[in-house]
Amino acid sequence: MCASISAAKRSLKDGTAPHDYETGFTIPAGMKAVTHDDGSVSLYSEGDDQADKQPRKDPAGFFDAPWAKDAHGKDVPTSYKVVGNRLVQHVEFDAKSAFPIVIDPSWWSTTKKVLWCAATVAGFIAAFTPAGSSKRVVTAVRLVKKIGVKKTAQLK
Repeated sequence: MCASISAAKRSLKDGTAPHDYETGFTIPAGMKAVTHDDGSVSLYSEGDDQADKQPRKDPAGFFDAPWAKDAHGKDVPTSYKVVGNRLVQHVEFDAKSAFPIVIDPSWWSTTKKVLWCAATVAGFIAAFTPAGSSKRVVTAVRLVKKIGVKKTAQLK
């Protein structure tokens, strides 16, 4: 599957570290963050974010459920919260936590997915096209049409 991800791992050095970390993502005007039971967050157009209705279209973006691990590899409770128009990761560590703690908010964007897929398919086609071989381009295009973009992008 074609997908793109942005991740910004952070390391919390000791117990004096703050509990809240901005993901660096600002929720655009007209968008609404919807938190899911697993802790993940989707971004929808306002009005398309009602929990009791199926969204009319795919989310504009998606944050995987956040995670945090201490120095021993144990899970540290963490969650997202919306503060104003910013998405913040809250980490619930205490005196018993083993530092450093690593946190990782991961952001998926529909736009990034499309660009990544296009680049992957272009790279695949380029591999079949040494120095102007139009016959190989035609073969690659036929392959894309036959098995689909997603399967073609997975070929290496």
